[in-house]
Amino acid sequence: MTGFPLPDDLTQPQALQTIHASIWDILETAAKGNEPGWRLPVLATHGPEQCCQRTVVLRAVRRDRGVLQFHTDVRSPKVQQIRNNAKVSLLFYDHQLSTQLHVQGAASVQTMGDTADQLWADGTTASLKMYCGSSAPGTVCGAPDSNLPAKLMGRIPDRNEIEAGRQHFSAIEVCTETVEWLRLSRDGNLRARFYFATGRPLHAEWVAP
Repeated sequence: MTGFPLPDDLTQPQALQTIHASIWDILETAAKGNEPGWRLPVLATHGPEQCCQRTVVLRAVRRDRGVLQFHTDVRSPKVQQIRNNAKVSLLFYDHQLSTQLHVQGAASVQTMGDTADQLWADGTTASLKMYCGSSAPGTVCGAPDSNLPAKLMGRIPDRNEIEAGRQHFSAIEVCTETVEWLRLSRDGNLRARFYFATGRPLHAEWVAP
């Protein structure tokens, strides 16, 4: 796909609804594949003294609830930051679509329950083996260290070999509150904002780029 798909007539009242639907279509596709772009957003959280940012992997989209899901090590600093302040933002950009998406919402951390269990079950062992690390992410090391057990180095393990990492696994859900969509074009940029209440569409408006 080249360029974000636009309605034929942007002046029609339903144009924003069409764009909104396309946003979620593309997010769902991104969560299922390994392409860059909207698959790899930047998550911003509130640290003790400043904003903290890192790239995360979009793992699942719950469109009916306006929820975006990814997973992380429960020992990661971002987990405590979210527990201290649930307000987060996600910034997506896709070069082929020439489109930026800025999502603001409330995040929650789940280590047990259906969401965490499903993301663990859906994950590949290649991505889940990182949870078998003995050190918490961010721990200072005296030398380069992959933080993986030697027996898992350089290969894709089977699921039995990574079960020990489940204790370090957590699911992060972001319930959408606002989405800002920005499509870049030499013919003129377009920008719109969508509001949500408890993850459900509430209002949409055009915004000056």
